[in-house]
Order: sequence, then structure tokens, then C-alpha cells
Amino acid sequence: MYRAMPTPEGLEREHTLTTAVVRYNELRGREAFASTAAEMAADTAGRGGRPEVPPLAMDREESLEMLALGEAIARKAAYGQQLGIRSARRAGASWAQIGAALGISKQSAWEAHTRWIDEQADQHGQSGHEGFDTEDEAAARALAGDLDDESDDWTHRQLFALVAQLCAGRRGPRLRENQDRAAQAAAARSAAEQLHRLARAPRTAALTRPSAHRNRSAQRASRSSTTRSASGVAPSRPVRGASGPC
Repeated sequence: MYRAMPTPEGLEREHTLTTAVVRYNELRGREAFASTAAEMAADTAGRGGRPEVPPLAMDREESLEMLALGEAIARKAAYGQQLGIRSARRAGASWAQIGAALGISKQSAWEAHTRWIDEQADQHGQSGHEGFDTEDEAAARALAGDLDDESDDWTHRQLFALVAQLCAGRRGPRLRENQDRAAQAAAARSAAEQLHRLARAPRTAALTRPSAHRNRSAQRASRSSTTRSASGVAPSRPVRGASGPC
């Protein structure tokens, strides 16, 4: 049965990184078993005899598949590494920190990432749907920033990337995610304002109670004085120096 020649491009579309590693390990294990079996057969054959050659664990197509799988895995791992760099940049990591995590200098890390952005832009120009289009490329370069701006406030660069993405008018998953985050932040602010108002309400009521009590006392005194004046009875006052009845 004819089998198509395996290529890294075809295997990249066929496998995820996990399934590619599983298949590669399967073929690699069979190859190691065949090599060990051949060595054992040569040792047991003796000097004068002819060693028995065990059947090959893999045929030619499978050997080529293992080679192509190794390249596909390396490409997927490199792509995943660049996605990890983007996540680190969004989280506020500097290029010096990213380079230390990769075991290279910040210059090498930044240059490798910018080359990856160039490759993604070229890929979109060739296929028309894969890689980075114009808006994606601009957002990726804004997120990467420049090494000369390493001392600047990272929040400004992050906001610039977000504004560039929003101004592009894209309605993809990333825009919806940003809108959801903005809605959650607005809801949190509203809840905090309500709690602040509730916390202030008891103190305001406690401050106004004495004033209201004084107002009611003044009103009762005013009504009592008015009643006495209307009846012609002067309010009684204590007489100083009076000694009382004899």
C-alpha cells in the first residue's frame, strides 16, 4: 500500500504537540528495541556462526516519519515558546527576565521574538489566512517593545498594545476577552461604591440625631411659651433671697 512521504508541514497539521510526542516516543522505542535485539543476536551467535538478524522494528516510511516528527515537534515547541514570551510580556516581564528564563541574553531573546513576528507576517502574506495580518503584526510589535525602552513603565506599553488592538476594529476572541475584563472591572467599581455608601450611612444618621433632638426640644419650649402668653399667666421665676413661709 502506497503511503505519502511524511513531511513536517503535514505532520504539524495532523498532530498536536502532545500526540506528536507520543507517536515519536513510540517509534523511538521500537528503534531502540531493534538495536538492542540486534546486539544481543550478534553476541549469542558465536565466532564461527552467522548472527541471526532480527526483523526491523520500523520500515523505511516509519523511519522517515520519525525524522519528520522530530522536526514538527521542534517547530511546535518553538512556536509555543514564543507564545509563552508573549504571555510573559503581558504579565509585565522584562526582556532581561525572559532571557534569564531561557538561558540566553535579553538581546538574543528579543531578536528571536522579532524574527518570529517577521515569519508570522510572511506566512500570512503567502497563505492569506495563517500567521499575523497587519493588525496582529502591529499589536505583536507593540507588545514586544524595544530594548531601549526597557526602563519605561510597562503599563504604558501594555496600554498602547491594547489601544492598537481596539483601534483596529477587530471583533475576535481577544477583543471580547478585553470587553469582558472591562465589564468585570466596572461591576467591581460599582459594588465598591455601594459598599462605601452603606458604610457612611450609619455615621451620617448618628451625626444628625442630636441636631434633630435639639430642634424638637426648641419647638416644645416655643409652644409652651406661646400658651402661657395667650392665657395671661407669666412664667414663674424663682425669687432670689426669699426665705419661704414664716
